[in-house]
Amino acid sequence: MISIPVHMLAFSETKDVVRNVEIDISTNDNIESYEGNELDSLLSLVFKFGQNDFQPKHCYSVSVGDVAQIGSRYFMVMPIGWKELSKKKFDKLEVPTCGIAKNNSFIFENA
Repeated sequence: MISIPVHMLAFSETKDVVRNVEIDISTNDNIESYEGNELDSLLSLVFKFGQNDFQPKHCYSVSVGDVAQIGSRYFMVMPIGWKELSKKKFDKLEVPTCGIAKNNSFIFENA
């Protein structure tokens, strides 16, 4: 079992709401080093099990604009897929982020 913190920024008024998404996989791998299909699969599981239908919590389900943290890497849920953010971009995010994710300009600007 692994736990992935998701910063619930999409609809929050503060940056301190974190949902820990539990994924029932057993791995000795360093998930922070995942790339390509491995990373896509992991992030898909984070989204799936971040839904209250699968893992009921006392907060919103994972949504567009929320940010999963895998080690020191940050990934924002986009309207389609995920986009990796630098730590600097993550720190600069202002809540709520649902509109930022839909308007990719902030994400694609130079750090």
